[in-house]
Amino acid sequence: MSGKFLIFGATGSIGSSLAKQLKNAGISNVHLIARNENEVKNISTNLGFNYSVADVLKDGFVEKIKKDIDEVCGIAYCVGSIDLKPLRMATEQDFNKCMKLNLYSAVDAIKGFQESLKKNKGSVVLFSTVAAQRGFTNHSIIASAKAAVEGLTVSLAAEFAPNIRVNCVAPSLTNSKIAQPMLKNKALAEGIAKAHPLKRLGEGKDSAALAKFLLTEDSSWVTGQIIAVDGGRSKLSWSIYFCDLLKHSIVFLSKQAIVIGPTPPGTGVKAFATFDTSSKATSPTIPFSILLIQTSITIASFFTQSPF
Repeated sequence: MSGKFLIFGATGSIGSSLAKQLKNAGISNVHLIARNENEVKNISTNLGFNYSVADVLKDGFVEKIKKDIDEVCGIAYCVGSIDLKPLRMATEQDFNKCMKLNLYSAVDAIKGFQESLKKNKGSVVLFSTVAAQRGFTNHSIIASAKAAVEGLTVSLAAEFAPNIRVNCVAPSLTNSKIAQPMLKNKALAEGIAKAHPLKRLGEGKDSAALAKFLLTEDSSWVTGQIIAVDGGRSKLSWSIYFCDLLKHSIVFLSKQAIVIGPTPPGTGVKAFATFDTSSKATSPTIPFSILLIQTSITIASFFTQSPF
């Protein structure tokens, strides 16, 4: 296979991890692409890969890259954003910018190198999010864009077969620069981590390992797949975390109080009620059915407020 593997977003958590993993695998035909020259230059120096400075939000970025490289055997479009707003605050500009970054520029990159990819029996790896298939509050902008990326993945996989493979990685929240506004709040970060069955946030290397597999010949019989790297969030978290919450939702403190409702760190969910049971005269009688109803409301409240 001739040509270069292009990594868009090479200075991000996933893109930089992918570059390192390719280097460690003895793959040297890698070309890095990023908009921050200082950052990409440092990675280039450390790994010995060439690079281009280009902003995918600007017109003509593909032509700019083509000045530095001709033949391509793979594209990893490791570009993304975290655009969280309630719909009432979202503007058309918000949607357009998100679509441009995550979808339209990915299309431009693929179109720009399509013939070279076809010639070299290449591979394309795109990135979605767990939020594209699971509903999360305030995710209408990013979930719409990434759901479109998933649609693009299966459409192009069908259109390009058997010459170009196209697959997609769908991570949950990953420890990265763009996630820092949320993760710098320790309580919030811990709360989000605990919402995953594997009880931690993702790291760039987690998604990069799958991207490396999908980009190279190791996955030569894989195309049209959207594969989650999400700590179990998309398939398992509801049942596992539901049980975990249910276990702690009704706490009986002998001769002190009955507290209804958990208070997961960073979620803002408050206990629904505290009843003084120290005095027999004032101790209320609470039917178990009422406790279960209030517990269910608490759990529902937590999931509607959970950002991820």
